[in-house]
Amino acid sequence: MSYGLVGLYGIYLIFVGVRGNANALVANVSQDGKNFIPWVLAVLVLRAAYASDTLRPMVKPFIGLAALTFFLKNYAKVVSQVNQIMPANVQLPT
Repeated sequence: MSYGLVGLYGIYLIFVGVRGNANALVANVSQDGKNFIPWVLAVLVLRAAYASDTLRPMVKPFIGLAALTFFLKNYAKVVSQVNQIMPANVQLPT
């Protein structure tokens, strides 16, 4: 098993453990899955191109741009979800 998958599973367990809402998380992921598929495909294409030694220097910036774009596109959703699990005195700006 790769370290990335173990890390993602660990993050999942932390978020679910903090709130105890595994069923809500699964429902939200299944509801928003159609919007997530293009991002998964982009990551898979970039991963395949990164495996090539000749393409690796050109792919590195695109990996960062894909992560940045995903975060900025979903910034309000990410902040609202993080604020739900944070204590009331520690909130991220929206």
